[in-house]
Order: sequence, then structure tokens, then C-alpha cells
Amino acid sequence: MDNSKDTVESVRRRRLLLAAGGTATMTLAGCLGEEDAQQEPAIKDSDGDGVIDSKDYAPKDGSVQERSDLAGEPGKRTTTPVTRTATPTPTPTPMATPTPTAITTRTPTPAPPTNTITVEGDFNISHIEEYSSERLGMILTGADPNLSQFSGLESTVFAINEDGDMLDVVGRGDPITYRNADTRSSVDLDVSSLPTETRFQLFVLLLPEGRALEEVDSSEVVTIHQTDFIEKESNGQLRRTAQPAALQALSDSESENHELLVKEGAISVKLSGRSQGQQFTTSYYLYKHAYLAARKRSHSRSRSEFVTYEMNSGFASFFGNLFTEDARALGLESDVSIANFAIDVIQHIPYVPDDVSTGYDDYTKYIAEVMGDCGGDCEDTSVLLASLLQLEPFGYDTVLIQPPGHMGVGILGDDSMTGSYWEYQGEKYYYIETTGIGWAVGDYPDDLGDDAYVYQV
Repeated sequence: MDNSKDTVESVRRRRLLLAAGGTATMTLAGCLGEEDAQQEPAIKDSDGDGVIDSKDYAPKDGSVQERSDLAGEPGKRTTTPVTRTATPTPTPTPMATPTPTAITTRTPTPAPPTNTITVEGDFNISHIEEYSSERLGMILTGADPNLSQFSGLESTVFAINEDGDMLDVVGRGDPITYRNADTRSSVDLDVSSLPTETRFQLFVLLLPEGRALEEVDSSEVVTIHQTDFIEKESNGQLRRTAQPAALQALSDSESENHELLVKEGAISVKLSGRSQGQQFTTSYYLYKHAYLAARKRSHSRSRSEFVTYEMNSGFASFFGNLFTEDARALGLESDVSIANFAIDVIQHIPYVPDDVSTGYDDYTKYIAEVMGDCGGDCEDTSVLLASLLQLEPFGYDTVLIQPPGHMGVGILGDDSMTGSYWEYQGEKYYYIETTGIGWAVGDYPDDLGDDAYVYQV
């Protein structure tokens, strides 16, 4: 694959984060791929001091709301000298020289060393650089043009557990001063409220100054990065820990048409190939928590129910918009050419049977799994394409077409189209193959036969 540095246009579309919904709370839930992303968490004031937890410097201590509440006067140890007054003695009497009493100097107990975790690997987007129990450092990269309009936002660090629940807001930094170059920034952390021996991730957002996540719209939020899963030790320090089994199974891979790199907190994927006579490369970042949430979600749905779910999850919409931007960057403007580009990209996703990628037979994947694995079988890529084409900016009516032992997509057409189609409820749906490169709409593998089930989605 071409390992040249990504263009600015592709860099700005890296993060697969947003789910359906207009609030930043939904954005955060969508980033994590939670099934209940439509439910907003209640505003919490744990210590009852009138300041909500996300703005409270010490949300468990009612006497402290801001950092300044903890500040005291600089202290020094003061020793009061003892004044000895000599007692007059009429007759000098020789006296023994007193033996000085040794004064024991107390040595302060040293604080445990701070364990700083360094993030390895190359990133072409803004990302966390290092973190500890006391501080998180990040780089806001000059190659990320979305950030230039967000100077003045405050870095906010959340701790989120393995189930996607927000544990606490553990840090909020000063407003960002963004430059047209790599800008380093840091946030002081307080992880005292977090449980020990519990896996969690640190997640960084930029929020408007002085406002909590539940108070802002998703358009006002910039997502920076999240860490791998970590734990807090009994001494308060953070350490890396074993990742959930589904994440441990991920590994780097590469072929002529794809590159997958497992990085801190995220999976970086590039797909490349040819569409309508032009070379393309499309790339994205999928956060590990979104992938993990999809793996843990119930898979006991029909294939058509998977399509319905994904049309509301935000993932199909994200990739539809991503592919549309990439198509237009190649000069493809018509609705048909953009739809054909999306079909071509999905056909370049490597074919991986269920028993290889998941260990199960007949396992239908969610979109986050397909794109995180950068691989899937016929029903996986068919669910992806069918849900994507039904949403804006496409808006096509689709069905699932299932010949014996296989699955593809049907797209509503008319007599002006050519190729193989199935009639369903009086309409013609032209077949789309999703598991091989170069199949046009209406092309149908001859060895599949003429019989197939058609499922409305």
C-alpha cells in the first residue's frame, strides 16, 4: 500500500464518533457505540453543594467547588527558641556539663513516583501523547483543520468504564490557544474518585469554556482521543491492564487494498482501489470502545433488523457521508456515480468468513465490527451497504436478496436499468454483489442460480 502522508482533506475525516442525535451527550454515547445512545444521563451534583459534578473541582466534597478553594497560605515550619535565664548562685559550684539531647529530624515519607504512560505510534490527527494519575498531555496537530476554529475551548477528560458508563470528569484544562502547527497542551487530573482494579478509559473532548457536556450541542464539541483500557492501583497510580478479549484479538494487517493498524484507543484503517477509472483511498479511525460495544451487543436479530438498527445507530450515516466526500474529491458529482463509488469501496473490504473473524458460524456483524475488523462475509457487507444506501445523501429503497448460501443487496430500479433483478411487491430490485471487486449493479454470479429470498428492510 501507499504509505505516503494523508492529505489534509482526508485527515479531517478520521474519527468515527457521531451517532444520531443533536446533543453532545448523544455524541459521547455514540462515540462509545452504546445501544442506549438516545438516553441522556441525569445531571449529577453528588455532594449537594449546588455545583454540578462536571463543573465541580471536587464533586465528592461539598466544601470545595473550585481549585482555589483548596489553596492555602504558603507554610513554613517555625521553631520557637527557648530562652534560658541564669539563676544567680552565691557560691560558684562546679556543675557537670549537661549532655545535649539529640534532636531527631523527621524525614518526610516520599510520595509514590508518578507512573507516566507514553502513547506509542504515529498519528496524523490530534491525540493523547502521555498520561498519568496527575496529568494528561496531548498534541493538537496542525494537519487537523477542524481545530483551527475551536481556539478557546477547554480540554475535558472523562473516565469511562468497560460498559460505557461515565465514571467521572477527572480533569478540565485552561482554554486552548491553537496555532497553525502542532500545539502541545496538558490537563491536570484528579483520579481520586475512580475505583481501583476496574478497567476504564480516559476520553478527551474540547468543550466550550465553563460549560458541561450535557449543556452543549454536538456541533460545539471536538473529540480528541481516548486511551486504551487502564486501571488505578491501590496507591493511586495508573497502569496499563489486559485489554478485553475482543480487543486482544485485533492485530495489524495489510493487503493490496487495505491497511489496518491497531493504535492506542483506536483502530486506523485505509481502503484503496479503483472506482470508475480513478484510484481512491478512503481512511478513518474507529475508537476501540465503539468496536467493543458492538461485539458485546446482542446479535440475535434478523438480517433486516440489523439494517433497521444501523440506520438509526449513526454508523451507516457516518460512512455514507465519508464516501460521499471522497467521491466528490475525485470529481464524482452525480447521485449515481457517488452511489457506485460507495459500492466500489465496500466491495474492496476483504472477505473474511465468520468462523475466522469471530469464531462463530453464521454471525452477522454490526457496521462497527465490519469496519473495525476491515473484513466480513456476504451478509455483513450486505447489511452495511443496504443500510447506507437507504440514508441521506443516497435515499435509495433497498432489500436483501438471499440466494442459497449467499446474500446480496437489491436496489430499486426501473426499466432503464439492465441486469439481474428480483420483483418484490410489484417493484424491481436490481442485484448488487458486495463481496468481490468490479461487480456492477445488475451483475449476478451465474453459479448462484435463479432462486432467492427477498427481505424488505
